Amino acid sequence: MGLHFPASDIPAQARRLFALNPVRVVADIEAEPVPLQPAVNPLAGEPLDMAYSALRCVSPIHIQYLRNIGVRASMVVSLLQNGRLWGLIACHHHAPKPVSISEREAVTFISRMTSAKLSAIEAVDQHSHVTSANHVVGELLNYIFTSQEETILQRLLPELMQLLHADGVIALVEGKRHSHGLTPTAAQLEALLPWLSGQARSNSFSCEHLANYFPPAADYPDTAAGVLCTPLSAGLRNGIVWFRTEKPRTVHWAGRAEKGLVADAAGGYRLTPRQSFEIWSELWRGRSAPWTTVELGVANMLAVTLPEGLAQKSRLEQALKQQSVLDAELRIAATAFESQEGIVVLDSARTILRVNRAFSRITGYAAEFAVGKSLRELELDNRQIADYAAMWDTIGVSGAWEGEITIQAAGGRLFPIHLAISAVTDQQGNLKNYVASFIDISSLKAAAAEIERLAFYDALTGLANRRLLQDRLKHALAISSRSGRPGALLFIDLDNFKLLNDTLGHDMGDLLLQQVARRLSACVREGDTVARLGGDEFIVMLTELGDEKHEGLAQTESVANKILATLAKPYWLNEHEYRNSPSIGAVLFREHEFDIEALLKQADIAMYQAKKAGKNTVRFFDPQMQANINARMQLEADLHRALAENRFVLHYQPQVGKNREIFGAEVLIRCRHPESGLIAPKDFIALAEEIGLITQIGQWVLETACRQLKKWEASSKTRHLHLAVNVSPRQFRQADFVDSVTRIFRETGIDPSRLKLELTESLVLDDIEDTVVKMQALRGIGVRFSMDDFGTGNSSLSNLRKLPIAQLKIDRSFVRDILDDPDDTVIVQTIIAMAKNLGMDVIAEGVETEAQRAFLEMHGCDAFQGYLFGKPVPIADFEAMLNR
Repeated sequence: MGLHFPASDIPAQARRLFALNPVRVVADIEAEPVPLQPAVNPLAGEPLDMAYSALRCVSPIHIQYLRNIGVRASMVVSLLQNGRLWGLIACHHHAPKPVSISEREAVTFISRMTSAKLSAIEAVDQHSHVTSANHVVGELLNYIFTSQEETILQRLLPELMQLLHADGVIALVEGKRHSHGLTPTAAQLEALLPWLSGQARSNSFSCEHLANYFPPAADYPDTAAGVLCTPLSAGLRNGIVWFRTEKPRTVHWAGRAEKGLVADAAGGYRLTPRQSFEIWSELWRGRSAPWTTVELGVANMLAVTLPEGLAQKSRLEQALKQQSVLDAELRIAATAFESQEGIVVLDSARTILRVNRAFSRITGYAAEFAVGKSLRELELDNRQIADYAAMWDTIGVSGAWEGEITIQAAGGRLFPIHLAISAVTDQQGNLKNYVASFIDISSLKAAAAEIERLAFYDALTGLANRRLLQDRLKHALAISSRSGRPGALLFIDLDNFKLLNDTLGHDMGDLLLQQVARRLSACVREGDTVARLGGDEFIVMLTELGDEKHEGLAQTESVANKILATLAKPYWLNEHEYRNSPSIGAVLFREHEFDIEALLKQADIAMYQAKKAGKNTVRFFDPQMQANINARMQLEADLHRALAENRFVLHYQPQVGKNREIFGAEVLIRCRHPESGLIAPKDFIALAEEIGLITQIGQWVLETACRQLKKWEASSKTRHLHLAVNVSPRQFRQADFVDSVTRIFRETGIDPSRLKLELTESLVLDDIEDTVVKMQALRGIGVRFSMDDFGTGNSSLSNLRKLPIAQLKIDRSFVRDILDDPDDTVIVQTIIAMAKNLGMDVIAEGVETEAQRAFLEMHGCDAFQGYLFGKPVPIADFEAMLNR
């Protein structure tokens, strides 16, 4: 929200506690505190230290603060940067909210990870600034005794200003001012510099609102809204002053920081926290951007090095005109020893002449012990011997080297450092000394390693993630290209994993995934890769298989069977014994036959074939699988286009009575394809049902059929006709199915009794109660229902009696062999008898011969449909059939 909170909201003692304990929880501000038992540590005889306790008494002032903002419970997470409180994440709740141990541990992990990242950011920033500062020092060393003072400052002052992101800078050398950029006028400096001298007697002075401390500065915020002054000598005779200009900005506060005293019941007064949390905005003028901790540290180092170097030059030019360049360079280098970097001065034989305190702090070697010894005697350069030899060779050629190496400290600890070494020569170019500076980058490397772990490894299982898998697969393809030996991918999906999550919970699901990860890792060789893509999907990558394809297949199948057997063993999820099985898809790869995404896709396709085969099995990818997938995708795209471009058409198959007269028709949909012609419903209805398009298609069929019935009402020859329309399960299960059908009736104005909806047995029995409600609603307005394909399902007599069905349709599979198969004969006779007993009509589909029709009629069948009477035809042909 961009809101700021007053610093007084977090007192100093609270800040110390946040640094000690990263997660502070107040589960209920109304909870009554109870005394500790015992109140005194029996071992130490002192009050118990509650700094690290998760449950501790909270300050009444803080409780009142939470009450003022309407909070009942809170959790505050501290973010540290190198041990300093950097920021807070405050979570508030309007009701009591206990926090579990696992939740606290998770939040503590987040705090530590974020703090590590913040520390790494500061380390990188500090290293960048120190490197730039070393460059400035190096420039000074190069020019200090070969150029005039003004020339040196003309070169260095712009770099000094940019180094600290200032708008202006002044270097004071023996009282003489050298400036660059935007600085106050000479008259303004005459008043400002003495005041700064009083503020910065021994340490640096910095502020972002100079006018707040020195009111005359309010007249020139365009040059000195903020100032950083680092003295070298008393009276600011030598030093550096950086200036920053005004950066106006609007600060939005979450309330005013107003505390007060209120009378208590005892007649005294107590401090109360602020009660205002109303957002208000404050325009900050006369302020610059604040100075960072890293900038202040670099300023101290530079202020020692640069002014003192120039001061030494000024004095040497007056008294020691003939002193050697080497002495001046070493003196300047010595002044930089207050840096946080370790600094070592060596002679030409690489014997240590001098070290600074940072060297001793980082390596553990005292200065008295180190001076006079070589780096090899201190065992600082006996690691990575070949790299060290190359480093000294480079220094011998170019005079400098910079990079990362590993050294051994006192006690044997190995740690990485960033090292910079420069050779120092005299005026004749003869080597005299080496100056080396370094910093310990252990924490930076650790943070980078943790960032890499989070970027390339799955947090739950520790396995490689998709990004790392793709990288290793790319490498494996390259190796296969060189060696000619194949590799393989196994795509592993756990069967029924969702059911486990839904029944035992996600915690149990996570436990299973962790155990599966360990078992998979135990099934493969050291050079193979096990990765988790997400959810319950895993990938095993096998490399360097047998030269021949059949060998690679056999090895891959062996590993897959091993995985099947291993993952089929029981799991213990806390106290629950659980069994699971995987479905595995396998694909071989050789050289550059495939790209990475194609390989993963093919393994995925093979895995789904394994699931279709009954699960707990392995299937190898077959190119025909891909062809089927491509055909399915093309058909899906064609269906979407057919809807958008109105490519569907209805065909009509006549239904006749015993007198052979047509009383209606069943509408059957076709799809017109610009290249393939008419596509039969058997080729696309199942896919449309699966992808959800069947609802729109079914709606179109109903609307088209009703419009046709309306047209027929205009003629006495056709107004008696009925139409039968098939309804898909997905369409019928739509909550608004009844409303959509009645809407079509209203819009077309047809008689609902002339429409017959055909439902399959499986649809009717899937949810019998919902089915009855919808059928009764439509039956109430005149719609008739026919049970399609009757006899192929499991309809019971009791279910049939519940349903308002007007007609049973005998499935064509019974009609086809009705004259030859006694079983079909009995089934058909039973269906007809059942229908008659229940008061239903009977229609038989698939009637193709006169003998079939005669048999059905003899046993009481009322109506017929089949090729004997006509194939499904377009509306024009059907209407022509009516006129014959």
